[in-house]
Amino acid sequence: MSSPSARALVIAVICAILAGTSAVRAAEPQLYPTGPKNGAAYIRFVNTAGEPLSITSRLARIDLPASGSRRATEFRAVVPEDNLAASSQEGGRTKMINLMLARNELVTVAIGGSASGGPEAVVFRETPTDFNALKVSIALFNADSHCANGQLAAGKQNTPIISGVRPGALGRRSINPINVAISGNCSDTSETQLPVNLGELEAGERYSVFIFDDGNGVPQFLGIHDEIGSSGP
Repeated sequence: MSSPSARALVIAVICAILAGTSAVRAAEPQLYPTGPKNGAAYIRFVNTAGEPLSITSRLARIDLPASGSRRATEFRAVVPEDNLAASSQEGGRTKMINLMLARNELVTVAIGGSASGGPEAVVFRETPTDFNALKVSIALFNADSHCANGQLAAGKQNTPIISGVRPGALGRRSINPINVAISGNCSDTSETQLPVNLGELEAGERYSVFIFDDGNGVPQFLGIHDEIGSSGP
């Protein structure tokens, strides 16, 4: 997607993320060269492992804790169609990550533990297709290989928001900016709804929910408010 209208849509989405960043957070190291202003790509990393995680490229290193909102980085601009290499290290085990992003693409890399040893990366790719300043945009990222049917629901009646998200896939939906409890589960027949903390939902902003395994076969849900970092190093 490289037309002027496509670029304008991506810029609108990025501006929405910027506008929704209410808290000031310390600048994160720039892992890769910064993308151009016209048609950049954007990448972020999320720690879904049970231990602290580090990601190291030839330019910098970032450390992600195993809990709290800081376990997810901001979206950072990178040069599209460049080979992006980094190593991820968790619990003394290391694995390489090699990526190439398309122009105007938003990429999320969720890194968790694996039974075979070493961190395991699940890559989610997305190109914005719409933007509504009056709605809240919520995405569900399923990084749990055991969660066959990731779902989000709202309110006491568990009204479906997003459903049918398979492992390694994501689902997105725009909803009205109402303050209601959000919960998730992994099965149509599951009666157990796990709470998802997204804070107060505000119009024009974007939120992400991640499903991941806690290491014992139990699904966990992490909710974050999307942020974008500065384009400088």
